[in-house]
Amino acid sequence: MSLKKLFATIALFLPLLAPIGIITVYECYYEVEAPPVADIHHLPDFSVYADVKMKKQAFFDYMLPWILMANQQLLNDRASLLSPFTRAEELTRICRRYSRDCQQVDNAKRLLLLPRVDIVPPALALSQAAMESGWGGSRFAWQGFNFFGHWCFKAGCGMVPRSRQNGASHEVKIFTSPLASVQAYFLNLNTHSRYQSLRERRLRLRLQGETVTGLDLVGHLQGYSERGQDYVDEIEQMIRYNQLVARVDQPFWAAVDTVLAAPVISVLLQPESSILLKPGNSRR
Repeated sequence: MSLKKLFATIALFLPLLAPIGIITVYECYYEVEAPPVADIHHLPDFSVYADVKMKKQAFFDYMLPWILMANQQLLNDRASLLSPFTRAEELTRICRRYSRDCQQVDNAKRLLLLPRVDIVPPALALSQAAMESGWGGSRFAWQGFNFFGHWCFKAGCGMVPRSRQNGASHEVKIFTSPLASVQAYFLNLNTHSRYQSLRERRLRLRLQGETVTGLDLVGHLQGYSERGQDYVDEIEQMIRYNQLVARVDQPFWAAVDTVLAAPVISVLLQPESSILLKPGNSRR
């Protein structure tokens, strides 16, 4: 293994290093450069690519760093939940992001939070971003960095869809950056009741020591679109056709096997009940 990839595994699975700025997943493991500052405020024009394959690759290359950064933040929060050294105020901050009842963040509450504080497979995120934004060509992506079809319901919070029916009040939310759009998408999947079965499926795979890929979770997205199963089928076909599990998800999880001996990784992959509910710990 190259030093570059070795450093990447450390960045990915010792997430407490990330806030220090020592190294980042998107720079090292996937060997992609950090997006230039200009790209934070300006979406590339993907229509300049006459070749469809080149257009797809350009879109994936643009979105992947943001997806990795958002997953890194999830891993940071997850590591904090699992650490016995995390301060109470930090636990409360994490809890309030993923839950409403945060009066007491004890071991039982941590255990309940873990299914909500976990990664979203990059293959799934890339496919939904491509579908919802028309490969980065929609006006919502161009004008508001909205790659996942997020709505908001406060007047002026976003852009009014031209197809909005009379009496409807929703707008398409405006984000300040691509990262903010990805973070909102992750939070949606990790907290909304529509995706409870997705989180349960992910948890079962985690407890079995299995990797979690886009194909594992795509079947639980019926509630994402009014098109229901037809939408799910299209996202699944996109993942398969573009071979995103092999190209993105498998490299992402290969790092787990590389650093299994690291204490943080051992904690992340063990059944949560055995970590938090040791003898003497309360389930109240």
